[in-house]
Amino acid sequence: MKIYINELKIRLLYTIIAFLFNIIISYYYIDVIIFFILKPILKYNDHFIYTKIIEIFYLYLEIILINSVILTIPIIFLESVLFLSSGLYKSEIISIKNYIT
Repeated sequence: MKIYINELKIRLLYTIIAFLFNIIISYYYIDVIIFFILKPILKYNDHFIYTKIIEIFYLYLEIILINSVILTIPIIFLESVLFLSSGLYKSEIISIKNYIT
């Protein structure tokens, strides 16, 4: 039982590290992401309009977090499959691999 708990801790640690790495990458490319998302709107306006001082900060923070969660979903799926595969039979692992690919 303790082996599974340790493996679960390691898998969760990998997921958290991947999430933090995705936050750093999203923060680095935030301007590119913002202009990619708002490109259709910027056809009509050439600048951002915001009414409060910290509104643009919240926009950046929200986009960084949403982008990080979206980029971490495949890693969460991979880590959960790798954790569960230790308790499955070989035929079940083969069927999961066939389903994924």
